[in-house]
Formats: sequence, structure tokens, C-alpha cells
Amino acid sequence: MSKKVTVLVGNGFNYFISQYLLSVNPKILLEKLEPYKKSQKITDQQVLIQLENLQNDIKRYCNLLDFLKLDNYSEFGETLLSKLNTFFEGLDKSNNSSSQNIVDELSSLVAAQINSIFDETSISKDVNHFKFVNATVKTLMKSGSNYFSENFLDFVNKVSECSYNVYTTNYDYMIGSVFSEVYNTTQTLNFKEGGKVYNLHGHYARKDEHGEVVCCAPELKKEQMKKDYFEKFRNDVETSNLFILFGIGLTSDPHLLRELNKKENDIFIIIDSNKESYFSNHYPKYNSFKQNDKEKSTLKEFQFLKNNQIYFIDTCAYQSKENFLVNQINTPEKLIESLNIIADSLI
Repeated sequence: MSKKVTVLVGNGFNYFISQYLLSVNPKILLEKLEPYKKSQKITDQQVLIQLENLQNDIKRYCNLLDFLKLDNYSEFGETLLSKLNTFFEGLDKSNNSSSQNIVDELSSLVAAQINSIFDETSISKDVNHFKFVNATVKTLMKSGSNYFSENFLDFVNKVSECSYNVYTTNYDYMIGSVFSEVYNTTQTLNFKEGGKVYNLHGHYARKDEHGEVVCCAPELKKEQMKKDYFEKFRNDVETSNLFILFGIGLTSDPHLLRELNKKENDIFIIIDSNKESYFSNHYPKYNSFKQNDKEKSTLKEFQFLKNNQIYFIDTCAYQSKENFLVNQINTPEKLIESLNIIADSLI
């Protein structure tokens, strides 16, 4: 039976790129970027220095909410935002102006942080940083002569007769650069094939199209995001039967998790950095120890793991468990190969 595919991408995608830059043989990176090197008339060493800077930029983006962390305090990011929201709701029961003002200010700060990473950093005086980041990430995700968007579309066409959409909780252009074929890598990106990308939680630059950056307590995200985007996501989830979750933990996205939990007897392909920790955190029954109340609650929250067929592609650790891919999938080539193995098993 033909499948309808929906893709959901989170911050783990950025970690995948960051780790790929750190772990892969530099010769492979240089080979992929040979046309860029020639066009810029620079040396291998200069390219590697630029890639090191890119890896540092993406690492900064991965840890975007670290500035919220309190000194000598274990909670940070959206967990802290949730506690702040509860605190202000208690103080300001007549209206939520105090809480909303903080949310608005944080959203502006986060957008400014992302802008400093992707637009303001200068690789060199002759290189537009925005173009460099998006074009380079797109090129690094190639397998052979094909862009990731082309290879991924081939995978989708194996199992589906429908087009697919990509939903991301990230705030930038990189997902669009990778999942759609870019033919104009300027400040405005245009796409000619691949999946349509929706930035569910807004965009640091394309606010008119995707909405303002959503940086708030998890329970407020649904209210802050574009209503038509959420409705489209909900409709796609309802009508899809094959889901790819690429680096999205969902613990801070209850509005998205609720929709996925409605699915039964469908297929989920989870691409994440560690299968053991993922299932330990999200699916306590996977462990041998006795479940406590917190674990039972977590199991209920991630009901889709129990009610559907799960494939896990581990981008970090080697695995030998039955029914799971064995090798560490830490390159674009291995990722596409793994997706095709799963697709072949579903045909």
C-alpha cells in the first residue's frame, strides 16, 4: 500500500551536521567542496578553517537557549521558561501582560542571536556568510553527485505516490536548503523541487511568511505559532501513515506530540543520536526496571511509540539489537542508504 510521508525536523538535525563536520575525514569534505574552493581561489587549508568556523557557528545554534541558564542551576531553556510562565500567571491573574512581555523580549533576543550566527559572522571579506552557510550545508549533505533533496525524493517515491511536506521547529533556512533544491542561494531562497518546508515556530528573518520566532514555555507554543501552519501540520498527520522524525525529541513540543499520539498502526522512522537514551527517556517499558509514576506518565505522553511500528536510525552509537539498524549512521550517505533499506522492506 502506498504511504503518505510527513517529515518533522528538530535541533538534532543541526547536531547531525555539526558532528559530521567533526568526525568525517577532511579529504571527503574537501572533495565535496572542490568547486567552491576553485571558485573562491583558496587553498585546502583555508577551506578547512572556514569549515571549522561553520562547525562552531552551528554548535552555537544547537545551544541557542543556553543564555537562559542560571548559574549553579541545572534547569535552563524551555524548562525554565515554563516555570517563569507559571510564576507570572500566579502574580498576574487578571491578564498575562507580564508573561507575554517576557516572551516577546526573548523571541527578539533569540532572533537576534540567530541573525548573528547566520548573517553577521564574516568568513572573509569576499564571502557572503548567509550564502556560505546554506550553500555549504546543502553541498555537504550530498551523496555522490546528488543533493540530499534528490536522494530523499527518490526514497519517498519508493513508498509513496504523494508529495511530502517537511515541518521544522528550527528557526532558520538550513532545512529548506537541504530538503529542497535551491537554485538561488541569496538572501531570499527559491526552491524548485523537494518537500515544502514549514517553520512551525517561526523564522528569524522570514517573519512575514513563517511568523515571529516562538520562544516560550512549551505549553504556550500552540498559541504563539501561526494557526494555519498548525492546521496544515495536523491535517498532514491525520492523513499520513509514514513519519520521519529527524532529531526532534518532542519533550518541549506537547502540541505536536498530542497529534502524533493519535496515530496507530502506522510507521515511524526516528533519526536520533542515541537509541538507548531515546527509548529510556520516552518509552520506559523498554527498560527492565520497574516503572515508577513518572515513567508511567512519560509512557502515556509518548503513546505513538507503543502504538506504531518503529524504525530507529542511530546517528551516534553502534547498535546490535534485533530489529534495529546495526551501524552508526553519521554521514549523509549512510543516512540515505539506511532510509532506502527501510523503504525496500516496506515495499
